[in-house]
Amino acid sequence: MKTSFALAFFLTIFLPIELCAQAAGYLSIRTTEKDLLALVDSNIVLVLPVDSARLTAGSHSIRIQTGAQWNAQIMDTTVAIFADYIFVLTVPERHTYTILSEPSGASVTVHDKTLGVTPLSVATDRLLSLPLALSLSHFETLMFGPPLQPVTRARLFPDGTSESNRVFDRSHSIRNYSGWIYGSITTGILSGTISILAKTRADKYNDNYLSTGNLSQRDKSKTLDLVAASALLITEVSFGVLSYLLLTQ
Repeated sequence: MKTSFALAFFLTIFLPIELCAQAAGYLSIRTTEKDLLALVDSNIVLVLPVDSARLTAGSHSIRIQTGAQWNAQIMDTTVAIFADYIFVLTVPERHTYTILSEPSGASVTVHDKTLGVTPLSVATDRLLSLPLALSLSHFETLMFGPPLQPVTRARLFPDGTSESNRVFDRSHSIRNYSGWIYGSITTGILSGTISILAKTRADKYNDNYLSTGNLSQRDKSKTLDLVAASALLITEVSFGVLSYLLLTQ
């Protein structure tokens, strides 16, 4: 009788506890980024994104970080897992901003908080909506506000200069003059080749005129000399334009 009572007491008290300890739920982590890792309770590593991971019911610590840099933490939180339920954890979308300056080494600040020096890459889970300041010793401070582009290029001018356009736009990039550059090179090569061929042919006609006295040979020689001179002028202009583009950009 006593044995039966003890067994019933054990089943009533300890069996539900054991069943609860073994109860499990699921964790689902959603993210739009790649190469992320989730460290669960400091001992379970999940490669994101994952559909779901089976965890025992209860509280679990979750640390989200980049796979390439072990200490690059993105999120550190605690979640409660319930039996037979799925807990969905969403990792906020990250925004990366790159700030370049000429000259480099400029300090980038937001409301007197220094983010770093250029070239600088800033990652944040929200859109950057505060004005930034670029400052460098002996150069004027540059201010630019939102919306901030993913890549911003800025040119800093020495103190006392007056330049209205402080921020580079796409028109300042030498890549936007690639058509002019390739055109100048191609035109210069073609016109130079024509000049050489015309001059060589003109010299031949001139030699024939000197040996035969044929006036038609002299006329042909003068015409080709004119063509050679014109082509040479085009060559000089083409490479002059090319030099200007390379020196001013």
